Amino acid sequence: MAEGEIDFGNVIASSFGAADSLYRQLVRKCHPDKFVGDEEKQTIAKDLAARIGENKHDLKKLNELKKEAIEKLNINI
Repeated sequence: MAEGEIDFGNVIASSFGAADSLYRQLVRKCHPDKFVGDEEKQTIAKDLAARIGENKHDLKKLNELKKEAIEKLNINI
């Protein structure tokens, strides 16, 4: 997909609740308070939590962040 083109599949999927469900899961699993005592993971979680909030309605981006969270925070979603 070229820069600036709209991904209508992502827009439709994001509009019908899929993004909301994944957003809630990610917020719960990636909250920085879950990593108190592990400064490195807490820093990663803070960054991820901010980006999750910024992309609350973008299913495609939330799925990318999910993969990153699984890899970097070693969590199950």
